[in-house]
Amino acid sequence: MYKMIAIDLDGTLLNDEKEISEENRKWIYKAYNEHGVIPVITTGRNVSSIEYFTKLLGSDMVEYVIAQNGAIIKDIIKNEYISFDAIPDETVKKAISILKSNNIMASLETDMYVISDSQKTEEVMELYAKLGDNIKIVEDLKAYDTRNDRISIVTGEGEAEELESVIGKLEELEELLVVPISKYLAQNGDFVYERYYIEATAKGVSKGNAIIVLAEHLGIKEEEIIVMGDGANDISMFEIGVLKVAMGNGAEILKEKADYVTTSNNGSGVAKAIQKYIFGIV
Repeated sequence: MYKMIAIDLDGTLLNDEKEISEENRKWIYKAYNEHGVIPVITTGRNVSSIEYFTKLLGSDMVEYVIAQNGAIIKDIIKNEYISFDAIPDETVKKAISILKSNNIMASLETDMYVISDSQKTEEVMELYAKLGDNIKIVEDLKAYDTRNDRISIVTGEGEAEELESVIGKLEELEELLVVPISKYLAQNGDFVYERYYIEATAKGVSKGNAIIVLAEHLGIKEEEIIVMGDGANDISMFEIGVLKVAMGNGAEILKEKADYVTTSNNGSGVAKAIQKYIFGIV
């Protein structure tokens, strides 16, 4: 019997319009209400953005979230952090310097907002607002004093070739863990936002590790967990002893590691997997 489902957001629970389908919402609720299966949003997003989506999903059944690729585990009902792994301030400064010196657009994330010195277009800012992201624009990110913030993610955004050229430099920072290049796709009406990005967290941080920590906190065994994802930052979830579900739109490396490949994020693939493994509907 499964007791927990760790579900990625972008490209997994959310469709390309960044909405939760009624089918996904219905079957997550049925699994929770009828079988007590705990849904855990597990994403690279910060807590502020996740809480926006948990309200859409149904805040009465979402208690725990794993944010920023595992850097944060939070009980959002009690408003308590179970764990919070911030990047050391000096390492943040070095990472920003590497990105900016190579003309890579950089940003930082705390638990509640994104810090950037890039003036986003009006369409991008509207999209961020739709997704519940709080943006803090500063004059110069390299000069910004991060000592009063708990930075849990450093992000670099640009062309894939440009990002590839700086990964090795970031990996030389001993206290930093770099997630491989990922692709982000979002749509707001006729506006389509597509970008390549890399994310860096404190060493030892991953979605997989966070799932294990939360499971131990709740007294749940690894074999009682289902994970669902689509991208590079989901690989660590597929390397622990859980049932692994990859989305039909997911990266090939993830599909190769999966126990089951469901339909796409636009085809309510989360609902299809819940039907199969929780309710035995083929």
